[in-house]
Amino acid sequence: MDDPASHGRGQSTKQPLFTGLRARLIALVLMAAAPALAFILYSGFEMRQQAETDALDRAQRVIAHAATTQEQIFQDTHQLLKILAQVPQVRESNGIACSAFMATLLKQYPHYTNFGVAHRNGDIFCSALPLKGPVDISDRHYFQSAVANRDFSVGEYQIGRITGKPAINFGYPVLDQSGEARTVIFVALDLAWLRQLAADSQLPENSSFTMIDRNGTILLHDPEINGWVGRSIADTDLFGAIRTRVN
Repeated sequence: MDDPASHGRGQSTKQPLFTGLRARLIALVLMAAAPALAFILYSGFEMRQQAETDALDRAQRVIAHAATTQEQIFQDTHQLLKILAQVPQVRESNGIACSAFMATLLKQYPHYTNFGVAHRNGDIFCSALPLKGPVDISDRHYFQSAVANRDFSVGEYQIGRITGKPAINFGYPVLDQSGEARTVIFVALDLAWLRQLAADSQLPENSSFTMIDRNGTILLHDPEINGWVGRSIADTDLFGAIRTRVN
């Protein structure tokens, strides 16, 4: 008859052998698979790194293109206003003749929403679009800058008091004989060109395009989301980091 104790001891001596063998087999399999696994992990890491690099390169190209386009628009607007400052209808401050001239001009430049001229106190007397009543722009940044600096000025995001549309306005002074601003010519740039800029950017799938002005106001967000344009991000850490980087 078998000794139960010896039978139990036999079982206890076989179990560690089986367990050790299984562990060695698993270790051998892992050792054999390790190079392939490492290669897969490394390849995946490289692909992610390359995707990030490609996305960054494309974003930088979009930014460069946007900056170049903006600079060209600003230069063209500057030259146009500089020429208008010499036009008799503008210099003579004849509201009727000036408005008729500006209305004709507006048809030739559809990416602007309005042309006009204001007295030094900010009262508009000339507008391509009909005035429904007195309009004062003395509080607008571009107007104040044109008067103070006697030079071309760029405004920020605003809703036009005549057009009712979002725009960026530019100003240029008409100087008197003493060199002071007698009147200020202004033009409102339609922000639709920003949407075209976003459409031409060909950003990667699931990415977005956002443009802000110097005050942190959102000028464009593509894809378009209701309520984003005109919103301020001036108090956010993101805008603080952008200003630090730019300055």
